Amino acid sequence: MDLDFKDRTFSFLKLKKKKLRRKVFFFLFIFFIMAVFLFYKDHSAYKKVKKAEVFLLTGEILKCSNLLDKEGSSFFRRSSFNELKGILSLIGNDIENGKKILTKSKPGKSSIKSEKVLAYLSDNCFYKQLDIYSSMLSRDNDFVRFYRIVSDTSLYRAGESGRKIKAFEPEDPDKYSKHLSILKEINSKVKKGKIEFIFDKDGEALALYDIEQDKCISLIPGINFDNFNNSLRNGIKYIKLSIDKDVQLKLHRLFNKYSGSFVLTDLEDGSIIAAYSKPFNGNENNTALIREYEPGSIIKLMTLFTYFNSETERIFPFNCIGYTSYDGKIFYDWIRHGILQSPENALSRSCNIAFAEMGIKAGAKKIHKVLKNFMFNSDPSDDGIFQFRFGRFSSEDHGERALANISIGLEHISITTIHSAIISSIIAQNGNIIFPYIIMSNQNIFNLGYYNHTPENKKIYLNNRFFENIKSGMKEVTTDPKGTGRRASVDFMDIGLKTGTAGEKSKGLDSVLTGFFPFEKPRYSFAFRLEHGGKAEYNGALFLRKFLKAFYEKE
Repeated sequence: MDLDFKDRTFSFLKLKKKKLRRKVFFFLFIFFIMAVFLFYKDHSAYKKVKKAEVFLLTGEILKCSNLLDKEGSSFFRRSSFNELKGILSLIGNDIENGKKILTKSKPGKSSIKSEKVLAYLSDNCFYKQLDIYSSMLSRDNDFVRFYRIVSDTSLYRAGESGRKIKAFEPEDPDKYSKHLSILKEINSKVKKGKIEFIFDKDGEALALYDIEQDKCISLIPGINFDNFNNSLRNGIKYIKLSIDKDVQLKLHRLFNKYSGSFVLTDLEDGSIIAAYSKPFNGNENNTALIREYEPGSIIKLMTLFTYFNSETERIFPFNCIGYTSYDGKIFYDWIRHGILQSPENALSRSCNIAFAEMGIKAGAKKIHKVLKNFMFNSDPSDDGIFQFRFGRFSSEDHGERALANISIGLEHISITTIHSAIISSIIAQNGNIIFPYIIMSNQNIFNLGYYNHTPENKKIYLNNRFFENIKSGMKEVTTDPKGTGRRASVDFMDIGLKTGTAGEKSKGLDSVLTGFFPFEKPRYSFAFRLEHGGKAEYNGALFLRKFLKAFYEKE
């Protein structure tokens, strides 16, 4: 057989080229896969950056922080993640750490929309943070320059702000003209050294900030704003309260010869219309909201509620002879009440012996449970810089005499004026309450709101029929010829009331009263204490009568 190699196309050169092509295709394929992978990782990181940015700009700080903790160490978009971390540190008042992080991340060069961040900081009164962030931005456009002016004005640097306003020549003057006129007006006030910042519900000024003295000065009596000092140091903001300046001034005139506290709330929305404080010792501010004291007979409202809801031996009609004994000791009442036909009758005349018996019949566990449901032993509630404190009681078993005293509001138990008003609110609304508040809204330097109060509804008891009985007894307090609040009655409406007298005779008794009005359609709840003001059925009731007439301008 003949072999002929002349027509063969094989060569080592062609084989090498073929192998080379395969290698090239392989490396191109690997490069493509890596490019796709890197693009995917970068895009994924970008989406997470944008998600964190949205959380930040919508005020969901915790979600933003959690996302950054989880994803912030990524190699991809590290500069953007770090910029957000720096901003969060600034917002959390970790200023030095925020500066350190932002210095490394070089703000303005990442994918973060710095314009939106500047607007967010300004809108929400983070003025120190705005000052730092705007000064660190690498870009220097109209938007950045404008917010540098905002930070200067809000931080009381009127001179510097004025110079920057004069030098500011934006491409679109109309876009900034309205805001610049507001900033100029504020600068003129800052130069005078004082600026009004707290207002009542109708826009009347309640306090101003003295820039030189670094102090908030109240423009109305009976309420102190010193706790706002730290907030105002961080920049100008405007705060609207639910307080009615006219009512506060009326109370001040009524407290002329008295010391004590008074709280008035609007049941429709929970707003505190008046929070007047004039402590006897003068060492504590806003005592209407925080000071605890012995409540006296107003506690009988909870004792009566417990008795009504207890399947215990009924004691009415009840014969009060003016005294009894517990744990081998005499337990006295103010007077001998005689025959009391009903619990409501006992409430109207505030019989200590009857209520001591009701408390003991119901038992300590049930009394304590009701007191807790009416917010005794609760943690303080914060409303901005204001704090509302609640009464406390000892849940230890101190014997029958101690339980008798708690049942009538003496020893082992305390209350605050705001808490007392809350109790009347709960009763007036049959176990429901819109929780009280003072701060209605916070506004930034351009009067744009960044906080508006949202009513908080609470259901303490559902469909409890005994609230009507208690309210009936509170009405009898003023309508019964022997009721302890008969001197508080007015001819233009009925009210629900409970009086209480506490303290020591040697130091002067305290008048403690709580209730609501009008009786038929309750609109307001109130509570007050006259320190060393005498017995509640005399001085306290007469004080309430004068208040009701002044409130409705009947005199």
